[in-house]
Amino acid sequence: WTPVGSPEGKRRALINEEGMIETDEAGFSLEPFVLTAEGPVTWADVKTTVSLPQGGLPVPSVTWKSDAIQLDIHPWVDGHGEDLTLHATYRLECRKPAPDTRLVVALRPFQVNPPWQAFRNLGGRSPIHHIHCSAEGMTLEGREVTASPHAELQGAAAFEEGEAPSILTRGDVPQNSHVDDPSGLASAEMLWRLPAGEAILEVTLSVPFFKKSLALDKNARDNALALWRTTVETVNWQVPACAAPAFDCFRTAAGHILINRDGPAIQPGPRRYTRSWVRDCVIMGAALAKAGLPEALRTFLTWYAPFQREDGFVPCVVDRDGIDWLVEHDSHGQFIWGLLEAYRTSGDRTFLNNMLPYARKAADYLLVLRAERMTAHYMTGEHAACFGLLPESASHEGYLAHPVHSYWDDFWGVRGLEAAAALAEAAGLNADSNRWKSEAARFQADLLHSIGKVIADKQLAYIPGSVEWADFDPTATSNAVAMLDFADALPQGPLHAMLETYLEGFRRKHRGEMQWNNYTAYEIRIIGAFVRLGKRDIANELLSFFLSDRRPREWNQWPEITWRDPRSPGHLGDVPHTWIAAEYLLALASMVAAEREASGSLVLASGLPWSWISEENGLSVRDLPTRFGPLDFMIRADGEESIRVTIGDSITLPPGGMTLVPPLPAGKKIIAVETQQGALDALDPVGSVIAVTSLPFAATLLLGKPA
Repeated sequence: WTPVGSPEGKRRALINEEGMIETDEAGFSLEPFVLTAEGPVTWADVKTTVSLPQGGLPVPSVTWKSDAIQLDIHPWVDGHGEDLTLHATYRLECRKPAPDTRLVVALRPFQVNPPWQAFRNLGGRSPIHHIHCSAEGMTLEGREVTASPHAELQGAAAFEEGEAPSILTRGDVPQNSHVDDPSGLASAEMLWRLPAGEAILEVTLSVPFFKKSLALDKNARDNALALWRTTVETVNWQVPACAAPAFDCFRTAAGHILINRDGPAIQPGPRRYTRSWVRDCVIMGAALAKAGLPEALRTFLTWYAPFQREDGFVPCVVDRDGIDWLVEHDSHGQFIWGLLEAYRTSGDRTFLNNMLPYARKAADYLLVLRAERMTAHYMTGEHAACFGLLPESASHEGYLAHPVHSYWDDFWGVRGLEAAAALAEAAGLNADSNRWKSEAARFQADLLHSIGKVIADKQLAYIPGSVEWADFDPTATSNAVAMLDFADALPQGPLHAMLETYLEGFRRKHRGEMQWNNYTAYEIRIIGAFVRLGKRDIANELLSFFLSDRRPREWNQWPEITWRDPRSPGHLGDVPHTWIAAEYLLALASMVAAEREASGSLVLASGLPWSWISEENGLSVRDLPTRFGPLDFMIRADGEESIRVTIGDSITLPPGGMTLVPPLPAGKKIIAVETQQGALDALDPVGSVIAVTSLPFAATLLLGKPA
């Protein structure tokens, strides 16, 4: 299934691959049937396909096809605020003369989420006790359903009278205009007859999320699509056909993050994960900023900040039931890091001043936590590897049963203190800035010492995930490499060995050489780790695989848990899982423009494959957000002899410098760089990296064989 919603979030429907639409969270569903002279046609009698509009707009459709009919199912959301309304347009086309063809939409007491997804009121059944039919439509459980045009026949049935499919086998609809069913299994149907002499019938059902349905405008769906296009095309990508699926998915992923929100609360799922983990949300907010949509992160943090405890503890998650005080010590650093990301994208001084007190409390709380592991007890012996770290935490799901000293927490803690220092510096609080900067440096030294000690003591050939378990967890550790930029600080041998071990297992699994049941697409973040380490070909190998394993591919999404058998009745987490969508956004953006946190530099094109710049007009982007301003960048190969590059001056040169690392054809290197100012000699000896020292930059890179 996939969500149907608006850019402002708030509420969302679901549609599954067969065309059943769940009208709201745990709400009743709309399911189409076609009645013919031969009997009812269901999703099981046709070939079903799914799609999105061109460009990856997150407005899904399902199509049924058989020799006799085609049924297109188009759900979409219209309106704003309290006027948000779900619409479902059904367009039936008869390929052969069929005078007795009728379209029926059943309103059924089932959710799209199956029972094995059970959580709160989700999964399986959606009780319908009360149905009332009127000339305009129906009311189910107080929810209005209207139709345009009005149904020719409609009626409701209690469960004892038979459920929708069984009634349809008689070529009929229920006769009751009012039903009260104590079992909660009532259903209803609306029927339209194909007009005489016509081959096409189109009807639209409307279900408001809050108040009454908006009046249905004939251009409403086109307007909804136009709004989505404006929203997700803020960053203007021009790419060759071979790269189009990747960037369509970029736009869809951004749209899904927006749809899953509940007001200011960013959420990683449309149903089961309707909770706001600060961990997930700052990453999703940062990803939206990369898509040119920074406001969501700022709004989220402004909403979340008051949940902070007075001592500075930042709760890991907040939802409709309130604050969850489970101890997850990554949250404090993530919160501050998110504040800095939000400030970087806006430069909003009011936001900075309002958030500084929360950042101060969180930063100082990190120091209090660290002090608990800086006593004499942690200086020698078996506890020495914990010196200076944050205490045990359950921030990793695998640690819920036994909290441990998790390096994930510490990586975020270091960057959180650095973020606090940067915020303080921006506010002119130099003493605080210097203090937190110094504390971050000491924290990083203790963290790296601990990692080195665990590796040595346990003779590991990888970076461990925690002190106690010394666990192999490249998916989590890649966060420190790709997003938080600890790549140069970590022990290089174990770091590279860890990723090579992951890669060997990945290849063996997907070549069928190893047994496996499922995996989690959080692994997408490893793409960014290989980009950061200069492994362009491997990053693209992983990108190609994960794009091929979208579920389903045409809807540009991943569940939290991907089963080898796509039809396995296994727990999926939620679909789409938009923390995973965010990791995809960030990984793809880093292939074009990678920000280096540690050095304050920007690296361009280091993940691009040769085909993306050598086919058609190459790759160009306008207004790609970076920490140094919006990037306007074009790169195009002219055969295998030269590459043209332009970089606009909308961006400022980063303090740590800007470099260009273009893809090159096999056996070639850059032998010269020609600019309007003449030859450029800022070229590394290998002939693959160019230092950009002034903007705007326009150059032709001449390629040749190595000497």
